Amino acid sequence: MSIEDRNDYFKHFPFLKSERFYLKEVNYSLKSEFIKMMSDNENMKNSGMEVTNVKKQCDMYLKKVKNMYENKTGIRWSIIDKKTEKFLGEIGIYNIDFNSNNAEIGCSILKKYWRCGIASECISTVEEFFFNNLKMHKIMAKIDIKNTPSIKLIEKLHFYREGVLREHYFNNIEKRYVSIAIYSKIINN
Repeated sequence: MSIEDRNDYFKHFPFLKSERFYLKEVNYSLKSEFIKMMSDNENMKNSGMEVTNVKKQCDMYLKKVKNMYENKTGIRWSIIDKKTEKFLGEIGIYNIDFNSNNAEIGCSILKKYWRCGIASECISTVEEFFFNNLKMHKIMAKIDIKNTPSIKLIEKLHFYREGVLREHYFNNIEKRYVSIAIYSKIINN
């Protein structure tokens, strides 16, 4: 795939859809929904983001998402239910490396929608876009080793466990070091 073809996805935001969901651009119109999501400590516990000032950090996050897209280093989608048109969470790829053709994937689902198959359906949709449209080679997920539900999900989606980054970062809220499991999937594997 040529650089120009990939650049098209950064000129016109890629709208994706699955059987039950629309994946739309994350933007400031959803700020109140992101504030609700970021206000839930349990929801944010495994996100890798320590939220201490919700409104300020929400503004910073939405700005960061916009900058990632403009700099071609990430694409974040809002997950919208097709039937109810409700915001259910967000998903995206980030740390995009077009030289090595890899990136990381991550998602956050509102707690009241956990275990409804949203993450697995949306990860599969983004993964298809990632491999088939962007023509990337490897997608990675970094998960707190204590986040058993996310680890089970990513393993169910046939991601391979590459290893653990022991005590990779310090969580100031919980006052503990967090070890991260690295999972990946390579095209055609």
